[in-house]
Formats: sequence, C-alpha cells, structure tokens
Amino acid sequence: MLTEGVVRRGKLGLKIQPVPDSLRKTLNLAPNAGAYVSQVDANGPARQAGLQEGDVIVSVNQIPITQTKMVSRLTAQL
Repeated sequence: MLTEGVVRRGKLGLKIQPVPDSLRKTLNLAPNAGAYVSQVDANGPARQAGLQEGDVIVSVNQIPITQTKMVSRLTAQL
C-alpha cells in the first residue's frame, strides 16, 4: 500500500566484508558463507540491535548467506 509516495529501502548501518579464512575455519563455515561485520554505525539500526564489529552474519530472515553481498540485498528488501 502506498502511503508516503517514496520507496524506503531497509538499511542496517554497517560495513561488511568476506569472512577471513582463519575465522571461517574456526567457525567451520563453508566457502563464501557468511559476512564479516567490519564496522557498525554508532547510531544505526545494527548497533541498536546489538551487532558489533567482528560479528559474522550467517543468515537474514532465515535465508543463509552464501555471498557477502546477499546481506545488503536482503536487507534492502525488508
């Protein structure tokens, strides 16, 4: 339903990158699985939800993350 006349994309307020190989092995993650949180905006939704630098996101809305860029795409759809 259109109420504001604009499209608003979901955003978390964080920067992500591929999970470093050493951490991937420690966490027993498959190749390309997950996304490493390298930075969290001080006042963004991710910080308010408790995400921290160094966390690894393995799913969004129960959808497994198989490529780092999936986090941004899935979040934008919310």
